[in-house]
Amino acid sequence: MATQLQIRRGTTAQMNAFTGAEGELAVNTTTDTVHVHDGSTAGGFALAKADGSNIATYAGSFTTLAASGASTLTGAVGINIAPTSYKLTVNSGSTTATTAAAIGYNGDEGTNLYVNTDHGNNLVSLYASGSASKTMRFLSGTLEVMRLGTTGNVGIGTSSPNSYSSQTTLTINGSTYGRLDLESAGTLRASLFATAGSTTFSAATDLLTFDTSGGEAIRIDSSGNVGIGGVGNISPYGIRFAINGTGTGGAGLYFGSGVIIPTDNTPTISDATVDLGASNYRFKDLYLSGVANVGSIVQTGSTSSLVASFENTNTSGYGMRITTYSSGVEYALAVDSYGGGYSRDFVIGVNGYIYSPPTYGLTTGGSANMFVATDGSFQRSVSSARYKNTITDATHGLTELLTLRPVTYKGNNDADTVFGGLIAEEVHDAGLTEFVQYNEEDQPDALAYGNMVSLCIKAIQELKEELNTATARITELENN
Repeated sequence: MATQLQIRRGTTAQMNAFTGAEGELAVNTTTDTVHVHDGSTAGGFALAKADGSNIATYAGSFTTLAASGASTLTGAVGINIAPTSYKLTVNSGSTTATTAAAIGYNGDEGTNLYVNTDHGNNLVSLYASGSASKTMRFLSGTLEVMRLGTTGNVGIGTSSPNSYSSQTTLTINGSTYGRLDLESAGTLRASLFATAGSTTFSAATDLLTFDTSGGEAIRIDSSGNVGIGGVGNISPYGIRFAINGTGTGGAGLYFGSGVIIPTDNTPTISDATVDLGASNYRFKDLYLSGVANVGSIVQTGSTSSLVASFENTNTSGYGMRITTYSSGVEYALAVDSYGGGYSRDFVIGVNGYIYSPPTYGLTTGGSANMFVATDGSFQRSVSSARYKNTITDATHGLTELLTLRPVTYKGNNDADTVFGGLIAEEVHDAGLTEFVQYNEEDQPDALAYGNMVSLCIKAIQELKEELNTATARITELENN
């Protein structure tokens, strides 16, 4: 080993211009530091002071570096590893979960920010404090853009993420509205945003679906059509809203433009597959405007022949059907009964006339008691004092009766049938208005022939009085 030792001294300028022998020491009187020379480097190598005050701009490597106050390191820095292309590289020295770095205040673990690496599981963790009990926030300049709460709640654009018991939340806040955009391949596909007055989910695709564990539950297409229950393609029928039944025998409904259509569980439009209510689950009231078609619908041209059918499934049973067209004849309403074959029981013609063929066969020995008022209503004709008031003795009798002209005639709608009777206008002119029925224009229209019995009775009574007087006179003359 060499035994030569040389020691010099000089200013920083002198040190920088001096190349000492290998192992020679030189004291810098300007910086009060010692330089070690290698025999070839001008200025040699300055040794660090114990307080580190002369290494603020040192560019070499250190095994241990303790700095107090502000320090500047230029170039790449490696901690527990050689410097890499990154400005700072920290090696935890372990392939398992290990905290590689802690940044905090004065060694206080309660306010540290930790970087944890787990090379074996390809995990990197960033957390605040050892017990993960601190809130983390991310700032852009002085503006807080995101906050992670201590229970996992996340706030974007807010320092107070919403918090609910046993729930984890994501709160997005904006000055006008909060918005969440969903993209794929760099293209916006959907957005969820809310303002003070509305909440909107906007899809940029042609189809929006909602799925559950059982598959598709709801879909909305680009035309605004809605399908529930895995309807699939709902556009072929112009449907705006569709509900599909599930399971064997399941049925559904298609809601189109002004129409509701039944479907099976395929789903395919199918006749008579939907029940409205059930025996123990009935609807209370049903209000309809327009035509209500019940049962089988039969089209003859543009005319619906069968409006409703209520039939026993047993062919020998009885039922009823209501029609508007049958065998070339158009009706306003026709009711048929079924007993091995349909028969026409009650008809309202398109002219408003009413027919009931079976009634003709139902006979009685009683007198007629039905009256048709001028408004077309049916009324029962009665005679009991219970239905009368202001009852007085009749004054019209034989004199008025003798002014009437009995006639025979043919009705305008009765072909060549000849009838006998009176003329309503002549009865009116005779002053017998109590026996005349008038139309809405107050014109004589019909006669109450049944009521004219009282006129005949009054005339008979008057004739009886005249007969009694004549009989008494004859008796007197015969006696004299």
